[in-house]
Amino acid sequence: MDPALIKSFEKKYNAQVKEFFFETDEIKEGLLLESKGKGYDVVLSSGIRIPHYIKQNWLAKISQSQIPNLKHIDAQWRNIRPEIADFVVPYLWGTCGIACRKDLVKKEITSWLELYRPSEDLKGKILMINDSHEAVGLGLKALGYSLNSEDKHQYDQVRDLLLQQKPYVYDYSYVAVNPQSSLVTGEIWMAMVYNGDGLMLQELHPQIAFVIPREGTSLWVDYLLIMEQSANKE
Repeated sequence: MDPALIKSFEKKYNAQVKEFFFETDEIKEGLLLESKGKGYDVVLSSGIRIPHYIKQNWLAKISQSQIPNLKHIDAQWRNIRPEIADFVVPYLWGTCGIACRKDLVKKEITSWLELYRPSEDLKGKILMINDSHEAVGLGLKALGYSLNSEDKHQYDQVRDLLLQQKPYVYDYSYVAVNPQSSLVTGEIWMAMVYNGDGLMLQELHPQIAFVIPREGTSLWVDYLLIMEQSANKE
């Protein structure tokens, strides 16, 4: 969030905002599980885990009368998962793709398989998101399957694909989005990234391309949630 927005909120409501950051939904879930959702007022989360949070009674319902600006948000983003609509405010949506250094990767990247079955010169030059939903789900796409597959045999194939890819992976983490980023410095040549960060990386280096592979990709929505145990719901 824009730091100026945080300062404005603090001044208007005489509040002190303390922000906690995480790389993936799985890390965030670990933080929430430690306290059973207590200790946080507002949480940013992708939609995939929110039904679980509702079952855990972690979330407070969102009062539309208290948030009149909801009328400016296209209803599809609240209704994409009808079971969570009463608990969420959509914040961002986007996709996942491949960011690569065009000056270092000589071949034009068009397929997920070029990330999962990389050429020999990419050994130790790849960064993968440390999140099973993306790493496994987009592995399914690479092999031509549905990201939402329920076929165990297809998951076995993705396991083998990831094990074959491992020697080429520099790290399972998230690429930094600053001038010292390993993709900007050339320490890595290719990374799985979300679209917003792909665009920011392009601003930092003219030779970084962001690609949505031809097999397709995931669509994600991030929501703002109010925690049931918050003492500051209003």
